[in-house]
Amino acid sequence: MPQEYWTTVHLFSAASSLQHHCNFALKTTVNDNKDMFGPEPAVFLRCHFYVDDGLKSVPSVEEAVAPVKSIKEMCLCTQFQSSFTSNKKEVIQEIPVMDRAKAVKNLNFDREVLPMKHVLGVKWCIESDTFKF
Repeated sequence: MPQEYWTTVHLFSAASSLQHHCNFALKTTVNDNKDMFGPEPAVFLRCHFYVDDGLKSVPSVEEAVAPVKSIKEMCLCTQFQSSFTSNKKEVIQEIPVMDRAKAVKNLNFDREVLPMKHVLGVKWCIESDTFKF
């Protein structure tokens, strides 16, 4: 079958197949746009993304902030919405407010602690960088 068929037809209607279709759409986005945005966002979306959460540890604020713009732009090619957070306030402050996760969008970094966020089906305490069950 032509590739157009596979990328425009929803093969299953069961809710249980939704993650598969989202994953397929994300991987297709990467394959279609990797040359335009370079290897870093493609590697992140291929290797550090699980269902609807991308998780990656890096040693510095600069390395955490650098790929945000290209990842967001690659995702926007197919209308994927992306938002970002970090366990480091310095990283969040470097991310434009419109690109921050809802939980940290309007945070007062001088007075408030980083909140809890659901990641991979568990609660992530951003402030202490620990998972809660």
